[in-house]
Amino acid sequence: TNVDALCLVIAPSAYIAAIGAGATVTALVVGFTVIVVFAILMAVLISTAVTRPLVERMARMESDLEVALAKLAARDAELAQVRRIQTSLLPAQLALDELEVAAKMVTADQVGGDYYDVLPQQRGGWIAIGDVSGHGVNAGLIMLMLQGITAAIIQLRPEASVRDQVIAINRALFSTIRHRLRQKDYATFTLLRYEAGTVRFAGAHEEILVWRVKTGECERIETPGPWIGAADQLDHVIVENQLVLESG
Repeated sequence: TNVDALCLVIAPSAYIAAIGAGATVTALVVGFTVIVVFAILMAVLISTAVTRPLVERMARMESDLEVALAKLAARDAELAQVRRIQTSLLPAQLALDELEVAAKMVTADQVGGDYYDVLPQQRGGWIAIGDVSGHGVNAGLIMLMLQGITAAIIQLRPEASVRDQVIAINRALFSTIRHRLRQKDYATFTLLRYEAGTVRFAGAHEEILVWRVKTGECERIETPGPWIGAADQLDHVIVENQLVLESG
């Protein structure tokens, strides 16, 4: 019959012998159903045994991911706080006698090593600008140290030459980076002293650009010298230069 033919296709070889022995169609179907149910149960058991470790592993990975995301969020919050502290130490007032001063700092990271400061004095004042090597918290920390060292040294001896100030700043920064932080960072740094139209400067950073009103040309002035914090004794290579600004 059609049923017998169907059973022959999907039933095990034992059913072929049963049909040959004259077994009824009903008995064959019941027996086949039992085998199918048994096979399904075995498949479920095998599938559970295989997938359970995977499910458990995925659950652990999800838990680890949640912990990692929580730590990352806490770290971002800490970095944002450090950045707020860093930017809060930038000069709030940019004013020097006879000069109009404008400045803005935008860091690529939450915390960076960019630095500038404006320190007014009688008959002018000091301008400092620099950039600490590297990125992130370490550079930001050294930048804060550089800011504090520079402000303290200038306040301690405001009449010292620009060259002598840079020499002192370098020694203090080198000692802090090497002996306290145990790092090998350095900073490009230029210190300028403005007084009565004359700018004296020392230290190596980017070129100084001066727009000359009379000629309508932009003058590029190099800042020769070494990076600070790279060595303790830089007295022999730190030089002082000057330029004159005309009114206008």
